[in-house]
Amino acid sequence: MVKSRVGIEGVRLTPVVSSGSAWGFEEEDLPGAFLVDPQSGLRAPLVRLHRRPPQDFLEFTVNEQAVYLPLVPDFVRQWNPTNRELEVSLPDGLLDLYLAADSDEKHHPDAD
Repeated sequence: MVKSRVGIEGVRLTPVVSSGSAWGFEEEDLPGAFLVDPQSGLRAPLVRLHRRPPQDFLEFTVNEQAVYLPLVPDFVRQWNPTNRELEVSLPDGLLDLYLAADSDEKHHPDAD
């Protein structure tokens, strides 16, 4: 098994808060809510907030694949409690990291 590390240039990944309270949501607000990225048009179900020192992160799903987003101001914009939506700005290439392998397996000619 090969492990790799992926870095995102130009983004502070220092812990800012230990929960979503800075954006107006609590951990229990997330299951059943949606993550939305207006730039890409993505609307995906939020699963949960993971508390992992030194950086908390959000889990959401796209095409039944878990995707993780650091809980930092560079990515998380605002919480809309009425619509139960968390507006974010996904970094370029984030979805590709999680979905490319899944896509290759499903569409690979030898997969049938």
